[in-house]
Amino acid sequence: RSLNVLMPELERALDPEKDIDHRRGAIEALGVIIGAVMSSEVFEPHSRSIVRIFNNTLCDPDARLRQSAGETFSMYANKIGLSALEEIVDPLFRDYS
Repeated sequence: RSLNVLMPELERALDPEKDIDHRRGAIEALGVIIGAVMSSEVFEPHSRSIVRIFNNTLCDPDARLRQSAGETFSMYANKIGLSALEEIVDPLFRDYS
């Protein structure tokens, strides 16, 4: 239930108009949430938000934000498995090829 409140807040915090430290804090907060969640099933209702967050942050112009997003994505992929790569990485490759 907490993710129902947190995910929209994280998306707002990652608005490109926000300052970079604010945005890095938001992606790192997502990493803490991912690390604390015991079951990958908890993320299923929020998969669209999570995909949007990673699509935006992994391609951000700021290298520090991309680095934080990459570390957070790694945690997410380890927890979720192959579907994380299929939902997030594959479309990014198609968009940039």
